[in-house]
Amino acid sequence: MPTRRASIEILILAVLIAVFAWRSFVPAWRTLNTDFPSYYVAASLFTRGDSLSRVYDWMWFQRQKDHAGIENRVVPFSPLTLYSALPIVPLTLFQPLAAKRCWLIINLFFLGVSVFALHRITNLSAVRIGILMFLAIEPLQTHFLYGQLHILVLVLLVLSLWLYLKDRSFAAGAMIAVASAIKIYPIVFIAYFIRKRQWRVVAGIAIGVVLLAILAICLFGVQVNRTYLEEVLPRVIRGEVIDPYNLRWNSFTAVTRRLFVLEPELNPQPVMNSPAGFAILLAFIQALLFVPLVWLISSSRRQGERERLEYGTFLAAVLLLSATPASYHNVVLIITGVVAVDFLVRGRRVREAIFVVLAYALAGLPVQRWMPSAAATVPLLGLSRLMFTFGLFLILLWVLARHTEAWGGRLQSRSALVVIPIFLVIVCVGAFANAGHVKSEMNYDRLLRTGTLLATDAVVTKERIAFTTFQGSTYNVGILAGNRLSFVAAGADLFHPSFIPGSSEAFVELAGPPSRIIRVDLNDEQRDFEGPFQVEVENGEQPVVSPDGRWLMFVREVRGRGSLWMKDLNAHNILESAGAIEREVVTADYDVLEAGFAGDAAGIIFAAQPRGEPALFRVGRESSAIAQISSGSGSRYPAESPDGLQIAYSRLRHGNWQIWVKRQDSAVERQLTEGECNSISPAWTPDSKELIYATDCGRGVGLTALARMPVNY
Repeated sequence: MPTRRASIEILILAVLIAVFAWRSFVPAWRTLNTDFPSYYVAASLFTRGDSLSRVYDWMWFQRQKDHAGIENRVVPFSPLTLYSALPIVPLTLFQPLAAKRCWLIINLFFLGVSVFALHRITNLSAVRIGILMFLAIEPLQTHFLYGQLHILVLVLLVLSLWLYLKDRSFAAGAMIAVASAIKIYPIVFIAYFIRKRQWRVVAGIAIGVVLLAILAICLFGVQVNRTYLEEVLPRVIRGEVIDPYNLRWNSFTAVTRRLFVLEPELNPQPVMNSPAGFAILLAFIQALLFVPLVWLISSSRRQGERERLEYGTFLAAVLLLSATPASYHNVVLIITGVVAVDFLVRGRRVREAIFVVLAYALAGLPVQRWMPSAAATVPLLGLSRLMFTFGLFLILLWVLARHTEAWGGRLQSRSALVVIPIFLVIVCVGAFANAGHVKSEMNYDRLLRTGTLLATDAVVTKERIAFTTFQGSTYNVGILAGNRLSFVAAGADLFHPSFIPGSSEAFVELAGPPSRIIRVDLNDEQRDFEGPFQVEVENGEQPVVSPDGRWLMFVREVRGRGSLWMKDLNAHNILESAGAIEREVVTADYDVLEAGFAGDAAGIIFAAQPRGEPALFRVGRESSAIAQISSGSGSRYPAESPDGLQIAYSRLRHGNWQIWVKRQDSAVERQLTEGECNSISPAWTPDSKELIYATDCGRGVGLTALARMPVNY
């Protein structure tokens, strides 16, 4: 009988491995996909020593992908941590697809290490652990297809548990610190060990985080670390990544946001537009997930399988508390499945073990992909991962409760007198913070509808607005003329349109291994251009045309840092070379970010970061004297009004970019926007009475929509 059972288990494992190879490994081996290019591009920049200060800028990072010659697709680095690029650094010796194949093989090794370590700390056989591992069908499939890093996090968390059980507490904490540097969510385990009063583990986490933070500053610089901590991380924690209303995130944050928060483009029809309802319900759910679990976890270290079960249950709670857990996050749930089944099998509680395996396996099935039409009509099917993960958590919570003192006694104990007030405080504080944040973002009455996840870098004439957007796998130019919306595509990334005065044409950046500035006729009925293009500048980015149409200003990159150049458009002569009519105005030492002409085209206002924090500068078109014109916190995106009376720009305050204006004849500055979100890239209307700007309020961080705002003197 044992031999027959072992044979059946081996057969099941073989079938699951075959499914994994067919559905996951082989397709991943053949294609690059996303998200591996994100890690690869950042690792390549780091290897070459290029500046990473703008790595969280969506379009700048996409441009670096184009420079690297990677196939066309949208590749962001936000919201990844800087350390997530380091494991790929040695693989940049290879081309992207070959590097991904190496990473896939390394991930198989990590899976093997995880099986070995889990086998050493449990009584389950390697075969049974393998079955549980490969039952995570969708998490493994998406992880390998996208070339993700969560299996590395899995092995670090397994090793942390192993070290903790071996009384190597400080090293266990250090492992969690390393895992948190790659993906943020393991840092929540510090609450687990504080509850356990395992101060050596807490010290390992804390000291590890501090040392890794110091190393990050040495490796990447102060500015980009500040950008991540102040601008990116708070929005990531709130779930404001990509489309925060998308139920495919399978998170309670996305569900409650979808039910109660209005966003005209991403969520135009919530069940009820009630920020207070969102705030209270989300805070209540989070407290309900966290507080009872912490109460049931023993306040000291336990021996054997009970300790492992508590660790695994806490890990399941961490995933449920995450605001935007993708399917590949659930590979770490392998730990939970293994330790829970081991605990129940040891106690000969077979029925409960079966329920755990079923909930765990169903959480790893791609129900919404297998039944896409059904998932569209029955939204709960699209939330299957969330529901079954929550079901698994409830089963584990019940198992923990069964092995704790009777509920009556616990409710009458002194701990209940502490837990209930803590629960109420967490709900109240969380609801207050959530409500304040959502209300600060609700600036929708002036939104311009473009129907895209990103619209930015607007340029305005009397008849129309052109802007950068992305659709499908490339960035394109959008054109809004009255109520008519159209797009210009070229089969490659197009950035930063700039109208040529007195013409239907515009200069546009066509990104590639060298970016080029090309002419495009926006009145042309052909909206999908295939070339050949009329190239105005080789190796040029972010074109800006002077108000009189004579001068073209653009940026050239030197190892990730921008230099500012000018070209006289009236100086075309067959005897003149391009070099004779192009002149460098500001060197790459300044690291130019954006630039604009003054109203009379005689002066230039630009944003740069020569000393780390961005600031505004002015330089004459024919002069080399550069003067800084901003002070205080960081400033970017300058735009002088056509009448020359005002300058609009964005200033960083409390981790968010806001629109400010300043009159030329006074030192008085006014803040025009507010909220815990970003408002950037202002552009004046021709009458100097309104601004068209980009805002990510109520959206994913950096994924802006266009908005209109009147400006009164």
